[in-house]
Amino acid sequence: MGTRIFQIIGALFAIASLLVFWGDIRNDDTPSKLMGQLWYELSPGSLQLTEAVIDRYIDPCALLTFLGCETFLWHPIIAGLLQWPAGLVLGMIAALIFLGTSFKARRGRKSVRSLKMDGR
Repeated sequence: MGTRIFQIIGALFAIASLLVFWGDIRNDDTPSKLMGQLWYELSPGSLQLTEAVIDRYIDPCALLTFLGCETFLWHPIIAGLLQWPAGLVLGMIAALIFLGTSFKARRGRKSVRSLKMDGR
């Protein structure tokens, strides 16, 4: 059941990726839409809220102050991804979801040989 939900979410990301690629191909005079630009057009408040939440509550350097390091999740990593073409980022997310669900599905299944060895 959970695997099926993730597969549907992956399919939605794949469709969104194809739609963004199609929009990039149709508009010859404009450059490819960046992920940060697309996110800002869809929901500017959530982009700023996500940055604050990741910087304050998810980044290990912000959570564990005794480490004494600078935050690294948002500014070098996520902000870098937001500068990539949106179709590429959405396609990579879809591929990661599909890979994750295929590995989980493979782990959960037993082969016929292992079932015979178990006596089933």
